[in-house]
This record gives sequence, C-alpha cells and structure tokens, in this order.
Amino acid sequence: MNVVICTPVYAGTTWQYSLSLAEMIVWTLTQEIIYNGKKVRPGISVRVEPSTRVDLAREALAEWALQGPADYLLWLDADHRFPRDTMVRLMAHNVPIVGANYRHRRLPDEVRSTAANIVDGESVSIAPKAEGVEAVDVVGMGVCLTKTEVFRNLPKPWFEMGRFGEDASFCLKAKAHGFQPRVDHRLSAEVGHVAETVLGL
Repeated sequence: MNVVICTPVYAGTTWQYSLSLAEMIVWTLTQEIIYNGKKVRPGISVRVEPSTRVDLAREALAEWALQGPADYLLWLDADHRFPRDTMVRLMAHNVPIVGANYRHRRLPDEVRSTAANIVDGESVSIAPKAEGVEAVDVVGMGVCLTKTEVFRNLPKPWFEMGRFGEDASFCLKAKAHGFQPRVDHRLSAEVGHVAETVLGL
C-alpha cells in the first residue's frame, strides 16, 4: 500500500508544516497498521510542486502520483499543521475522499470553514462538531486523503479555479461521478491553518 504526500507550494513551507510532516512520517512508519484486515507498512513518498497557481500545482501533483503504484494521495498544504497520526486516521475510514474542516485564511474578522455544502448555488459552511464523519459537498484539500481510483475515473482537468476554488471544483466533480467527499470532525479540531498578519497599535 503506497501513499504519495502531495504539497503545492507558493511562497515556501511553514515550520509548522515541516515539523508536522516529519513527525507524521516517523510516527506512521513505527506503528503496526492494520488495513483491510492485514498488517501493512505503507510506502510513503513526498512530492512538492512550486507554482503561483494552486490549481495547476494540484493537477501536476496528481499527474505525477498516478504514474507510480500509489493507492492514496495525501494532500497536505504547506501552511497547515496537523497531528502525527493524520495519515493513519484518514486511511482508517477507507473512503474515496476524506479530509479536515479548517478555517479559511481570511483575517481578522471572517471566520469561515473550508468544508461546505452548495445550497441554491451558494456555499454554506459546515459547522465544526466534536466528532463523527460527515458527508459534504466540498472539503478543503489542505489536509485531505484521496484514493487514486477517484482521479482515474474523473475527466481532466481535475482541478479548475471555479467560483468556489479548485478544491471545490474537484469535490463537486468527484461527487457527480459517485465519489462522496467526507469530513472527519475529530481530526479537524487538531488541524490548524497557519496565517500571517501585521500587528499595529
């Protein structure tokens, strides 16, 4: 079982991402992981794609991952922090698309989640919950696990900068082809979107 960690990069990676990634890989490789009733030691590779266009970066990452024997693409954006057991927890759901619900990086006043349902043509944010896995229309790709079978069954381009962003376009296309996106609420509470701001008196 092979996992490709896919990270689009615009202006460099944060130290929070780098630390989270290192801790996750080390922890994952030291665990006894049961997947589909069997003990597995996942093959893990990391791919970074620098670009000023996140949609093009995601497209290139998916293209590269599908050239090899990957079973999963784990999307981890360079401005996120996440717990060390992120990969294992998401894999345990054994669903095509599952990720974290995290806050959009809009400061200082707007608090809005990336996971959403599309209602009457508008994006309605999914409220945080203590636990559970919820089916949604859209989940942010900042911390998201996808099976490669999703990409193999969708027409290209997979990612387009539509009205609600490239991750929403992907999720809506995937759902239309029978791949339901989901949010892991318990994991979401442990994920952070790193933001920068200028403070003044």
